[in-house]
Amino acid sequence: MPFSKGVEKYFKQEVKLNETKTIEDKQATFKAFATLFPNADVGLIDKAQASDFKDLLLQGQANIARINKKLGHMSHFMGWAMIHGHAESNPFKGLEVGTRSQAAKLVDSYEQFTSEHLRRIFDPESYAEYADGKPHFYWLPFLLLHTGARPEELAGINLRNVCYEEEIHFFRVRSGKTTNSQRRIPFHKAVRESAFMDYLKKRKEEDPAGQLFPLLKDGKNGYLKNVSRRFNEIYLVKNLKIDEKTRKLYSFRTTFINGLTQSTGENAAKVMAIVGHYNQAGLDLSGVHFSTYQQDKPLKFLQQVMDSYHTIELPMKF
Repeated sequence: MPFSKGVEKYFKQEVKLNETKTIEDKQATFKAFATLFPNADVGLIDKAQASDFKDLLLQGQANIARINKKLGHMSHFMGWAMIHGHAESNPFKGLEVGTRSQAAKLVDSYEQFTSEHLRRIFDPESYAEYADGKPHFYWLPFLLLHTGARPEELAGINLRNVCYEEEIHFFRVRSGKTTNSQRRIPFHKAVRESAFMDYLKKRKEEDPAGQLFPLLKDGKNGYLKNVSRRFNEIYLVKNLKIDEKTRKLYSFRTTFINGLTQSTGENAAKVMAIVGHYNQAGLDLSGVHFSTYQQDKPLKFLQQVMDSYHTIELPMKF
């Protein structure tokens, strides 16, 4: 069966099982494979072709997790082909770059911003030039510093998931793929006392079912592409000369996690409750105390944990 025909049949099933973003990502992956092997036959795709496709991905700029995700798409397709009698083997099985935990470690291995970095980043004059009057450029770094959220979690968040219950404002993060990633993040005191509250009120009045940052559009790489490029490549590297590869937009999450860990006396369960992420190798998950903290956290408890986090007093007023 021609690869294009197999893909067509495959998607008749997958469109009912996957979100639009996942379908688009798979389509892009299969298109890349078809470009490399324009006359591929599903039943004849072998380990050598799979390895060549992996090499192509490694030559690009995608990180390890993205490469493994694309290899996973190909592996899933070949698994489907085997089940439906179109192939006898899956040459993509076991072809990932390292293990999943190794890939995740590489993705999350960003260093925190130091106090001096934060003073330079939030310098009123340079920050205003970077933000260029755009709400997403202006508010996202500030929110990331005070939430520990992954950048993509807030870039595309819908206003219906910016909530107010029990007299507490919080972000309800639903985009994560694991249970730990689906969580509530109360607004930090710095956020509650900032002009962000006025911006939020205005957005809810304008379009209560819309996006928090309506100028950001969803694409193959999510809502974050333009934000991360402008912040990482233009603001940090070009303007501020902060060019370490381990210090990027994602470093706000590391900065928050480290700061919250210190402020909570290194209580990992409390940190996990907010950020939805932990290093399993460094924790004893068998303890009764720890498993108790794993239960769904009352908002008031989460608010207390959040407000225990302290960072430097920023040089500009938000």
